[in-house]
Amino acid sequence: MENIKEKDIFAGEEFSSNAVRLTSREIIAAAVMVVVALFLLFPMTWRKLEPFDYGKNFRIAEKYRDDYWAFQSWADAACKKYPVIFLGDSVIWGMYSDNESSLPTKINAAVGMDIAANLAIDGLHSLALKGLLENYATGIKNKTVVLHFNPLWLNSPEYDLSGMEPARPHHPRLLPQFIGKPKSYDEDFCARMDVVKEKTVPFFSLLNHIRLVYFGNSDFKEWMTEHPYSNPVKELLKKVDYCEREKNKNSVVCWEQNNITKQNWTWIPLEQSRQWSAFLEVLALLKKNGNKVMVLAGPINKHMLTDESRAQYEQLQRAITEALKNQGVPCVLAPDMPSEVYADASHPLEKGYSIIAAALIKTGVFDEAARQAISRRVALNVK
Repeated sequence: MENIKEKDIFAGEEFSSNAVRLTSREIIAAAVMVVVALFLLFPMTWRKLEPFDYGKNFRIAEKYRDDYWAFQSWADAACKKYPVIFLGDSVIWGMYSDNESSLPTKINAAVGMDIAANLAIDGLHSLALKGLLENYATGIKNKTVVLHFNPLWLNSPEYDLSGMEPARPHHPRLLPQFIGKPKSYDEDFCARMDVVKEKTVPFFSLLNHIRLVYFGNSDFKEWMTEHPYSNPVKELLKKVDYCEREKNKNSVVCWEQNNITKQNWTWIPLEQSRQWSAFLEVLALLKKNGNKVMVLAGPINKHMLTDESRAQYEQLQRAITEALKNQGVPCVLAPDMPSEVYADASHPLEKGYSIIAAALIKTGVFDEAARQAISRRVALNVK
């Protein structure tokens, strides 16, 4: 009998007849399609499908202050609906007020229609705001913008981010991570690279959003370890309310009732301030995008300052006004208010917001926005 050589089924045509072999070009094309689907189409699809309810007097919930994916969705929606945008930290956001009593809501009530959106975030200092505008709020264009400047960020080198000692700043993921990084920001290299990926690739911003909102800010493996019998898909399908709900009443407790002591802050001069330098960059960015900007400076609770610190702060106020005048930017200094309407060093109580709103209304900055809103409402009714 003729000897038949055993054939290697893993080589030659015998193997190729039972499997698919890709050429190098096909492998590259398949890899590109996977990357596009994962890093581009997946975030786009998620943003379209995820429900957001932006009702009346909406503001991002305090517990989601670090969720910039959610903020971007709110900013995009607000820019389509409102002619006036308020930007700033917790003073504008309304730390001691409910959704119906924050400063933007007071403006809407005074005007008689909803023209202003509250895009402020707790802890949003100027350097973080610059990062927010560059990466997550690029849609703020051709608007009337009330830009808040809180001098409280200039009361120490630590707050100003101009110090040399290591510090834990608010919103570190919005800061420059390499070029222009504050010397006091000492996060390790890998963590800073993760931030760069989040800023530049929407997929990583989405991952952070999913982790924060649906899995309690835990990594997936950690969450599965802690919830071994839970279904992660069920978590992803749950309805999330992004509107602030916990601060559902206005505080009436002033700073003196909380036994807060007087402060002897030595204010950092504008020419030495990292936060002020960033604020000027924010101004330039907003004006470049066609926005009409008005600055609200303050308030600061002068009743809580020593005589020496109060005198220095009043000098700082004059410097702010003069610097913005040179920039051609209108500025409103928050009025000096009675001691009992301050919750602390800079946050007003509900009555304080009414006083500040009245001062802003007097400038007439909202008149054109109100006319635009009326014209838009008439046009929609006609259609």
